[in-house]
Amino acid sequence: MAGRKRNINLYLMDGEPKGIIKITTKPWNGLLLRIPRERLYDCGERDEMKFSSIYFLIGANESENLPAVYVGQVGMRGILKRLTEHDKNPDKGYWTEAIVLTTSDNGFEATELNYLENTFYTLAINSQKCEVKNAIEPNPGNVKEENICGIEETIEVTR
Repeated sequence: MAGRKRNINLYLMDGEPKGIIKITTKPWNGLLLRIPRERLYDCGERDEMKFSSIYFLIGANESENLPAVYVGQVGMRGILKRLTEHDKNPDKGYWTEAIVLTTSDNGFEATELNYLENTFYTLAINSQKCEVKNAIEPNPGNVKEENICGIEETIEVTR
């Protein structure tokens, strides 16, 4: 079954396809950032780096021929601080890029972050196309039934 047609905008923030990329689509108010690990500190002044976010650490997997992925979330302290912690963590040496999912208005709430993190973790596990590096399964949170459809739209746009 074919998905909905979309217009996706890629902004090469430093003019290079292998550099930092901002991805948006309308009318969705979310945005994605692709940040190579070696460029992490180059985007520290951006407002989006202070936002609540879902993130994926992506890199090489030593044991299999599949990429390694870690799915995480960060609330009010912002994504830059969290990615900086991962950058300094010797147990997270495998990642070469981060994909950050946030909104243009810093609109993710804690329950939405829990639901999104759990859903993306489950999708990654079920895909069998990567080694998921999370030590424990993220808690899905307690999202109200009426809020799930909006969150599901975010999942659909980013799949």
